[in-house]
Amino acid sequence: MTARSILITGVSSGIGAATAEHFLLRGWRVLGTVRRFEDAAHLSERGGKQFSQILLDVTDEDRITQLPAEVEALLEGTPLDVLCNNAGTSMPAATVYQSVAGFRSAIELNLIAPFAITRALFPLLRRPGGRIVFIGSLAGVDPLPFCGAYSAAKHGIEGLAGSLRVELSQHGIRTVVIAPGSVRTAIGSKIGPDTPIEGADSEFGPAFGRMAEHMGKEAQTALDPLRVAQAVELACTAHEPRARYVVTPGYVSNWLGPRLLGRKWLESRWRRRLFSKD
Repeated sequence: MTARSILITGVSSGIGAATAEHFLLRGWRVLGTVRRFEDAAHLSERGGKQFSQILLDVTDEDRITQLPAEVEALLEGTPLDVLCNNAGTSMPAATVYQSVAGFRSAIELNLIAPFAITRALFPLLRRPGGRIVFIGSLAGVDPLPFCGAYSAAKHGIEGLAGSLRVELSQHGIRTVVIAPGSVRTAIGSKIGPDTPIEGADSEFGPAFGRMAEHMGKEAQTALDPLRVAQAVELACTAHEPRARYVVTPGYVSNWLGPRLLGRKWLESRWRRRLFSKD
């Protein structure tokens, strides 16, 4: 029996690496994109012939046009069952002081790149009636302050996935979003006293300090990336996958509570956390 296949973008570390390792252990054929070949050495050693690395800058449109032929060659005629759009990152900023270039770069990496890769690989996914999995974020549903560009991009992922979910259903393609909360290697590690942050020297400086303190506390209970990888597996194997899988510590306070109490309550909680003088 031919092993099922998955292409995961950004497998050098974090959620991407954990997901690649998890699927290799499950016997899948895994293709992973990296920006440098040495970044996936650990996966090549572990996966052997079951793993192939693809050198790819996900923001390079010309390179993306070459991707379908490369994937077909690596799979040697077998179908691509799953595309997992994982590559992305976040850099906090005071939104009104963030450069247009910085904002554009975040949107390019976190939203336009997944769209471009999905568009390019659609013909390969159509053949088996495959699945598309986007690694979104709770920030795509409940925006994070000082992460305007990232939140906007992840909100865009929710919209993109929603459109594709209906459009591609006639081809048997299922589209799913994984929405992680605090995960090790996630946004909390990006905010620190030595991190160059646009607008950190503005009137928002004290709030940045409180945000860093809050994220430091969140990091203590952050989930292992393996939990996200397990959610990806569920999205890939469930007969009727959900539209969105939420993976977060403090499920009640971080997800269910905001759903029940509403946006006004959530924003008030952030204002108290960041701007209270107590």
